Amino acid sequence: MAEHGLNLDFAPVLDVNVNPESPAIGALGRSFSPDPKVVAAQGAAFLDGLHAAGVLGCVKHFPGHGSAGTDSHTGLPDITNTWTDMELAPFASVIASGRADMVMTAHLFDARLDPELPATLSPAVVTGLLRQRLGWHGVVVTDDLDMAAVSERFSLAERVRLAVEAGCDLLLFGNNLQYDPDVAHKAHAALLGLVRDGVVSEARVRQSYDRIQALLHRLDGKIQP
Repeated sequence: MAEHGLNLDFAPVLDVNVNPESPAIGALGRSFSPDPKVVAAQGAAFLDGLHAAGVLGCVKHFPGHGSAGTDSHTGLPDITNTWTDMELAPFASVIASGRADMVMTAHLFDARLDPELPATLSPAVVTGLLRQRLGWHGVVVTDDLDMAAVSERFSLAERVRLAVEAGCDLLLFGNNLQYDPDVAHKAHAALLGLVRDGVVSEARVRQSYDRIQALLHRLDGKIQP
């Protein structure tokens, strides 16, 4: 990646292999292990390798996609009866170690965490669970906001608003499930409209800007954990 001028890898996956048949994780061999301690250790080693080459990493999919029985590309997985606090352990460990550069959210629904919104769009999950409980103060990036888990229920403008209100800093649009050449312009216009209408404050946007700038400084400083 470094040789090709790439300085960010949306990896490693810190999902615990709770359900080996999980279509987006276990069935695709994307989890390091069913043991959260092994996941944490392997994730840390993965990040060390990236950092040694001057590449940032991104741990995902918070708060843990490994128990989901369905794929968020095609619908909203409900993990209310399958997710446990154990799935937070790798994230907590890597964050506490100082290795984490960025955290990616998951499009998952757990009525115990938020009875209305999926994790990516939930203040209770992004701000409450990730930032306040786990102490993460860095950049949060959404998973692909074009995925059916969120796009079937919320308009683009609603996805932008809810993600920002939840505490996300970077809004990811994969733009490959249903291509829209204007998606970046539409997302940008939606955000400007929210600020202009007083729905999102300039101070809130500044928070995300400052976090992103701190991440860039981390890159400039050779990524010292």
